[in-house]
Amino acid sequence: MHAVVVAIAVVPLAAAVGAWLVGARWAPLVTIVSALVTFGLSLVLVPHAASHAPVTLGHWFRVDALSVVFLLSVSFLYAATAVYAFGYLAAEREAEDFPRYGRRFWAGLNLFAWSMALAPLAQSRSPPGAVPPSRTRLLRAEL
Repeated sequence: MHAVVVAIAVVPLAAAVGAWLVGARWAPLVTIVSALVTFGLSLVLVPHAASHAPVTLGHWFRVDALSVVFLLSVSFLYAATAVYAFGYLAAEREAEDFPRYGRRFWAGLNLFAWSMALAPLAQSRSPPGAVPPSRTRLLRAEL
């Protein structure tokens, strides 16, 4: 399961870099494939989340049942948006400045999806030995 969580965190970022490098002509394909792979990887986490055993990767990532629900919705919307945007921008492909802003659009879409995929995966607990936020506020108030 650790490899699946890492792949969910890496695939959209790799797609953003790939969309920037391949240009506006192939970037939609890179984005759609990335979105479908991310959604498929999210589906792989469902049976594990049903067992109510959280997956933790260090102090950064934690996947439990609730985070899988949000991850499924985020990855489904990523896939739906990628497919819709491909059709929506079909008329714009003939514009002379499309290669410039098309590449930015697809890279930006993948970066946004990457950030949204990381949100449900982020662990909200402080690492052992860290000062809790409430104590930090108290220290600032005393100064």
